Amino acid sequence: MLRILIITTFLLLISEVKLINAQEHSETDKKILFQTQKFKNILETASINSLDSFDIEKVCDAAYNSLLREIDPFGSYNPPEKQKNVDDRSRGATEGIGIDFVPLSDTATVISVFIGSPADSAGILTGDKILYVNGENAVGKTKPELAAKISGEKGTSVTLVIKRGWTSTLQEFIIKRLDVALPSFDASFLIAGTKIGYIKCTRFSDVSHPEFVKLKDKLKGAKQLIIDVRGNPGGSLEEVVKIADEFIPEGCKLTYTSSRNPIYVHEYKSSAGGIFERFPVIIIIDALSSSGSEALAGAVQDLDRGIVVGEQSYGKGLAQSQWKMTDGSGFRLTVAQYYTPSGRCIQKPYHGEKPVLDPSLLLNTSAGMQKILEEIYQKTGGKTQLPIFHTSLGKPVIGGGGIYPDYFEKKDTTTLLTRVLYQKGIFMELAFNFLYVNRKEISEEYENDFAAFSEKFRIDDSMLVNLKKLSFSKNIWNDEMFVQDKEIIRIEIKASIAFALWGNNGFEYCMMPLDKPIMRSIELMPEAEKMMK
Repeated sequence: MLRILIITTFLLLISEVKLINAQEHSETDKKILFQTQKFKNILETASINSLDSFDIEKVCDAAYNSLLREIDPFGSYNPPEKQKNVDDRSRGATEGIGIDFVPLSDTATVISVFIGSPADSAGILTGDKILYVNGENAVGKTKPELAAKISGEKGTSVTLVIKRGWTSTLQEFIIKRLDVALPSFDASFLIAGTKIGYIKCTRFSDVSHPEFVKLKDKLKGAKQLIIDVRGNPGGSLEEVVKIADEFIPEGCKLTYTSSRNPIYVHEYKSSAGGIFERFPVIIIIDALSSSGSEALAGAVQDLDRGIVVGEQSYGKGLAQSQWKMTDGSGFRLTVAQYYTPSGRCIQKPYHGEKPVLDPSLLLNTSAGMQKILEEIYQKTGGKTQLPIFHTSLGKPVIGGGGIYPDYFEKKDTTTLLTRVLYQKGIFMELAFNFLYVNRKEISEEYENDFAAFSEKFRIDDSMLVNLKKLSFSKNIWNDEMFVQDKEIIRIEIKASIAFALWGNNGFEYCMMPLDKPIMRSIELMPEAEKMMK
């Protein structure tokens, strides 16, 4: 099966480029050779004669990016350090100790410890404040500054000095860096009182499909699925296809690619034995769902296999190949476009052209179908210059870029106050302040049952008073906005406490009452059930 991300290593030996008889080269080869020599000449001349000295690597990095963007709007060059991060996301693992942290009151505070990671084994806890890294004062440092010091090569060690809770005791941890998994699925749980399993997918790496298969054992009792790919930028198309194959009956076209280079042209079809073939499914998308997320939603929609809820997706349907160089840098180029089963190109126009609705499509369309199309146009803001395609059962769907949901649903907006409190980490800081005193009591009462915590735990007015005091200390507050968002703020605080105790599962579960796309999906599950008959 074709892998969309092809890693090719080659040597850069510009210094050894030799002039060869022009007759042995094609016109393209001759042009490339001449331009390469010209680029080399410019660098050599500038390095000797420029008024100011310059960083050759930095200048070349900028030139490579400009070159690739001129060729391909989505092309990119990555210097070695950035390329390593790209590779880590692709393989679903990184080298480090397995923590996430944010600066709270100028001090890095651990907000997440990956299960089974070196930090987890060492005894690091959420809420721990990092004061020193390898003997250097960490207070007042930015997250990127500290992340660069804490991360490092596999097998090496980092020394952290932390302060736990409100105690004055400092503890030193010497932690060996190892491979740490980067999960594709941030949250997965059974929604209480239903048979619905909820799965939040944030990326598609090279190991997403095996992770996905394992979720079936975690979602015991689930007979229906909501898969949330909001904010998911995509990743490995091959893994996306394998995941879609777990839903789709044998022999269906899942997606296909087109390219001027035949090696990138491929058609993916479903196989037999998908573990979720009998599960009704709903996919939630938003404006940041792109690439593989759109391929998954498009396949489910086009094959009438489920329902898509949310907002119009981003519209990135380009397959890219990646080449790596010997210095650890790399670059990507677009090599193909991919399409949904009905033939919709996911990629939105990026050369200025506008998709035009073919009037002939309406000549043989029934009055009932025209009414459906009119409703779709209204949902998309009255856009009519868009091509119409049809699902396997004849339902009209809009093309022209991105995936249009079957049911449009956005999250409710909040006031600026609530958004600032979230962005500045005030909710999280308040949650840790609460848990420094109450963690043991809360943990004993609810153990691992975040669903019970969500239902029973109440944020009383004293907690809101503490929020106001904490916010005032940072010159953040607005009484009018607070009154408007008061009940939302209660849920945000509860969800932050749940995150500190149970990670993303606790946070997402507590936030569900505020999440209109999820609540709408729960309501629509009977409709998805009918599609299985």
